[in-house]
Amino acid sequence: MPLGDTLLRIAEEGFYRPCFSQEILDEVSRNLINKKRKSQATAQSIENAIKNAFPNSLIEVRPELVEQMTNHPKDRHVVALAIEARASIILTYNIRDFQDSALTSWNIKALRPDDF
Repeated sequence: MPLGDTLLRIAEEGFYRPCFSQEILDEVSRNLINKKRKSQATAQSIENAIKNAFPNSLIEVRPELVEQMTNHPKDRHVVALAIEARASIILTYNIRDFQDSALTSWNIKALRPDDF
């Protein structure tokens, strides 16, 4: 939560544009609830606050684009989102699921938040 808060605060200041899909927001909420970090109501409140603060950051991802991705199957929607949003960076601690070979042709890099 502190890292997410920090990243959203610097986005609010205009240093970068966050992009997310409903699938990503659902995954965040699910993880907060399943790991007993937040209640369902609080997780929903956080999601609503993010959507309200960044209304142009919710990107719709075409399923057919997800199917074209070659990175780890469970994270293909993330690369497709980056393509739809014309993003050049995916921030993740899970670098191994975003190999350069799956990203280079799209001009996308996966970075750890500390490197960002």
